[in-house]
Amino acid sequence: EWAFTMYDINGDQRISKHEMSCVVESMFDLLGKDRKGGNDPRRHVDEIFSQIDSNHDNYVSKDEFLSGCKADEKIRTILAPQY
Repeated sequence: EWAFTMYDINGDQRISKHEMSCVVESMFDLLGKDRKGGNDPRRHVDEIFSQIDSNHDNYVSKDEFLSGCKADEKIRTILAPQY
């Protein structure tokens, strides 16, 4: 659950694409990952939202986040690599 709070930058109990993009881009920078082609952080965020934003409101709730991380290893690896 602490991973959710890391992405919920403004503390409103939901994650916007902008919030997730900020965190994913920062992680790419810290890890020195190339951002070209398939490694574009915004592309990853769009793919993640299409899979875990189950009510299509353009926000990810804590329940959606946790369910998505549990259900999909790729999403878990990107969003919560420590699990």
